[in-house]
Amino acid sequence: MKIEQQTSVWCEAKTSAATKRKVGRIPSVPDNDGNAAKITAHLDGGGTLRDCPVSTHFRDILKAERPEWWADTIRKSHENTTARKVRTCREKMMAKTHCRNGHLLTAETSVVRTLKQGQWQIRRCLICERGYEHTRSYKVDDVANVIERAKAGASMYKLTSYRSSQRVMALGPLKNAMRDNPEIDAVLKPLFLRNSLHNPIRLIARKPILRGPTLTGIIAAPSHEIFTAVDRAVPRYLDYHTRKDVVGDMILAILEGQLSIEDAPRRYREFLRSTHRMFPTKYGPISLDAPAFRDSQTSLVERISADQGLWQ
Repeated sequence: MKIEQQTSVWCEAKTSAATKRKVGRIPSVPDNDGNAAKITAHLDGGGTLRDCPVSTHFRDILKAERPEWWADTIRKSHENTTARKVRTCREKMMAKTHCRNGHLLTAETSVVRTLKQGQWQIRRCLICERGYEHTRSYKVDDVANVIERAKAGASMYKLTSYRSSQRVMALGPLKNAMRDNPEIDAVLKPLFLRNSLHNPIRLIARKPILRGPTLTGIIAAPSHEIFTAVDRAVPRYLDYHTRKDVVGDMILAILEGQLSIEDAPRRYREFLRSTHRMFPTKYGPISLDAPAFRDSQTSLVERISADQGLWQ
């Protein structure tokens, strides 16, 4: 008995020692104005909340009492973090003395290009670039022909693709021409953007059959466009019979004009719900009030209370 009492007393003393404040210690009073001023000055100097001089405890107090100020502080911290990353990457980039091929990087042999709408910079070696793109020359007549056809409505793909019958020049020389001449770039970019919007890509592109004749001489025909679109729209995690019913109903709706091919991925759930109402699922048995057939109003079971039935 004495051993149990000693154990309980020792546990109580240990618990109280961990939670009880030491004698003579005065609880700290947060200086919210001073802490807010410290954080603001730190962020204005380019710092972030990660290296803030104010502890997490007092920052949580400011977060609860001043939510609008805290949201602005978070935004400034993110901006300073992004600026610090960009600055660090640029310092590392400019500290390199040689490219990967061993060429000396100087002001004459290198150039810094801005990409991604001013969000990223890269340092390119002009010696490597000229050596790689020495065959990517272009003719003034070809560029003028591209501009003329772009104004007529041709897209960039039609003017540069090897598979297009309207091809004028390759994509590489055209990009070099647009990069070397900002005026050409300013003219062609809006034209290509407008033409791409006016010439949408087909939802289902027919692919050529690149194969020889079979030994039997029988070659399966390519899938129909409607069936291919519906088959892609209906998910394959459905069971076999449910998916087959949904695909059949959607194909019939497209043929009747009640559904378009473009709306098939968005509206397949309507046909799936109709199938679940028609047939029993794992979520519950079928209702006896459900119609016996899709084109009939006769329910699965006759009732005495029915308006029209065998019991009248």
